[in-house]
Amino acid sequence: MQSLYKKQILITAGILLASFFLLAVVMMVATYNHFVARAQSQLETTAESAAKLTKAYSLTGNLETDWNLQIAISLSAQISGTNIIICDKLGEVVLTSDFQYISDLIGKTVPDGAVAAIKQTGRFTSFGDFGGLFDETRYIHGSPILSDAGDTIGLVFASSSAEDVIGLFLRLIYTFLIVCVITLTTTLVVTTLTTRSQVKPLIDMAQIARNFGRGNYSVRAEGDYRKDEIGELTRAFNAMADSIERSEKLRQEFIANVSHELRTPMTTISGFVDGLLDGTVPEDMREACLKTVSEEVHRLSRLVVKMLELSRLQAKLASPDGALKKTEFDISEVLRITLLGMEQKINSKSLEVETNIGDEEVIVVGEKDGIVQVVYNLLGNAVKFADKGTRLTLSLQKSGGKAVVSFSNQGPTIPSEELDAIFERFHKTDPSRSADKEGLGLGLYIVKSIIKAHGEDILVTSKDGLTTVTITLALSPQEQGSKA
Repeated sequence: MQSLYKKQILITAGILLASFFLLAVVMMVATYNHFVARAQSQLETTAESAAKLTKAYSLTGNLETDWNLQIAISLSAQISGTNIIICDKLGEVVLTSDFQYISDLIGKTVPDGAVAAIKQTGRFTSFGDFGGLFDETRYIHGSPILSDAGDTIGLVFASSSAEDVIGLFLRLIYTFLIVCVITLTTTLVVTTLTTRSQVKPLIDMAQIARNFGRGNYSVRAEGDYRKDEIGELTRAFNAMADSIERSEKLRQEFIANVSHELRTPMTTISGFVDGLLDGTVPEDMREACLKTVSEEVHRLSRLVVKMLELSRLQAKLASPDGALKKTEFDISEVLRITLLGMEQKINSKSLEVETNIGDEEVIVVGEKDGIVQVVYNLLGNAVKFADKGTRLTLSLQKSGGKAVVSFSNQGPTIPSEELDAIFERFHKTDPSRSADKEGLGLGLYIVKSIIKAHGEDILVTSKDGLTTVTITLALSPQEQGSKA
């Protein structure tokens, strides 16, 4: 499998090489044409200047023996960096720009095509050795020497070495290649570093995903500090990992708790059923055994329902997008309705109820169904654990932008070391669990989970037989404004 890193490097290198190739071709053609055009223009200017100079000297003497013209032509050729040949109108060389009185070219004849071209068009351009006159390839331009009457009295040919143009062109290409290599190397180094930086979080995520497959949900991907798309992906991946870890922890806790709670009733049921089947239980105790089995079965049924309720609550509270649908409602009305619903249980224990709720509405913000469940559980516990004929107190007051609700009863004092533990899952203050056959040890845990999900507090105190559980709820903005 080819990695994303290698693909990125190859793509970048391919694009750069293709771009450099196209740029090199365009530059070579354009530069070469420019240099050739420049050389031809320079030769044309030199040839025309030499023709005018030769015309001026032709008025005073013989071109073949005029040493002054020789010197003038030679100086002009040196200044322009060219070679100049003066021919008669038939194309025979009579004078050159060489600093020697008798040049090897004197007496030789230029190609007939050059003579004909100048007579027909007034100019001649060529690239070559000029019919063997030169030992090297040269750029050549020819112009006529005209008399005052406009007749052609001679020919001038200016030439320059092609090696000079080609050498300059090659030096430019060499410089271009060096720049290309430096650019390509720099780009590949930078691309390598940036690609590694971009790919590393993806590699980490792949490794983390493999760890998830092996059951390790604690690792997280680095790079969530980044502000680009990789950072956004990393944050989303870590959020997903957090959710998976929470779900796995809930699943493990759920299984552990169910296993723990099912062990005792299942052992009891199994023991009594085996005793009934093998006849070890006496006849007069069979009804009591069956009653015990029935109670344990009902307890198992309640446990399953409660565990499912707890599982749904945990999944809801663990949702990262905040599943609580908070609304405004009257907490005093919830307290009164719940108290009326407990009337039968309260009367069965002959409890004296004292309420400090008031007649005014107290509007709070929260998920009403969850708060109703909290009130029902706390009031139910207060009734359940109150001694017969004692006082049950329910109060509501406003303090510091909060609604403070308290549930008090008179009954067994909760040991101080148990106060923090009573909100734990499946916790009961009676180690033998015989004092509360109906309870499952989940009510207060659910209460605390709901209150904490609202960002509120729950406090329990127990001293000298008086136990009080207090919760806080956020008042609505209108309620806080009316107080102010």
